[in-house]
Amino acid sequence: MEEKETMQELSESLVAYATHSKDILPFVEALPEESRIARPTMEYEMRMLKILSVGWGLAFILSDHPARIELSEAFWHRISSLSKEIDEICKASGTEIDYFAALRKRLDIYVSALSGAKDPGDPGIEVGSCYAELCGDAEDTYALVAGRRVFTGVLSSLHEYLKDSLNPAQPA
Repeated sequence: MEEKETMQELSESLVAYATHSKDILPFVEALPEESRIARPTMEYEMRMLKILSVGWGLAFILSDHPARIELSEAFWHRISSLSKEIDEICKASGTEIDYFAALRKRLDIYVSALSGAKDPGDPGIEVGSCYAELCGDAEDTYALVAGRRVFTGVLSSLHEYLKDSLNPAQPA
């Protein structure tokens, strides 16, 4: 099998994982009733967080791997295509959105938070805090923990998948 085909297959697998929501729905369903966060908001933000975690994780985990650029570009290109499909579906129902722009905006927010992390050894703390704020309640403990768990869970799964698929150089 050619390397290009392998990268394309890996990219499609990563996009399928990033957009699959069955694993995040239990977090949404377990949102305490006393929370001021709306379940649809939590789910929307969690779906975005999962996509962004995969995209960010590719750059982080593969920082020294020769496939980093090609795989990241293929992943983001496919996410962009899916975003356009979402935009068209929403437009047909009378709602104008730019899903990819929303993803980029959130990526900027998360990267900014990670850049100023108080504990660089545990970036999930900053991500969880940003996630809770994006959900509408920066003090919601459940949202803080859920955001952190989704982020760290995605990175752990991604690391194992890439290790098995590419045998990447491990970050220090």
